[in-house]
Amino acid sequence: MTRAGFLSVACLLFLACAHEPVVVGTWRGPASYPPYKGKLPTPTRVDGQLPADPGYGFLYTRVVYGFENNASFAYVVYVGDLGPQLLAIVGPIKEPAEYATFFVNLGKTYTLHCPGAGNCCAFEAKPAPPRLTPATPPKPPPPSGGSMVAYTSQTSSVPDTQAAGDAVGAAAAGVAVLNGN
Repeated sequence: MTRAGFLSVACLLFLACAHEPVVVGTWRGPASYPPYKGKLPTPTRVDGQLPADPGYGFLYTRVVYGFENNASFAYVVYVGDLGPQLLAIVGPIKEPAEYATFFVNLGKTYTLHCPGAGNCCAFEAKPAPPRLTPATPPKPPPPSGGSMVAYTSQTSSVPDTQAAGDAVGAAAAGVAVLNGN
């Protein structure tokens, strides 16, 4: 076989093999939960006052970008003993600096949910004054101090009841998985 013939056969074999589909595990599309039932909170400005930290629990933040209005809204969900609770909707978030402002505000308000027992954030650099009261009991088992941020997008505008339902549903499902259910 000539060199040109060998190259032709090699190219044909390569092209035939290159188009075979490769399947690695199974892929699950984005999950959709029922729309949020109840009144949506009025969106809070990026630098606005967030609701107070409800205490130990799982803090889930879903940032949804809507192509229709070219802006993002952040859904802040807390999951505690009483189930998931939509704390706030923050937005619109349009500029990169606004994302930074939002996450700094989120960390300052919900310090219990930072990794490392709330000592992860740069704005907590000052040492705490000594406590004269008895120490608090140990935290309950996970997800007592967990937090998660997810980013999604949608073609329609946000905020809406579907985006809020997806945030609340995903937060509740995440806690169930962390607890082994």
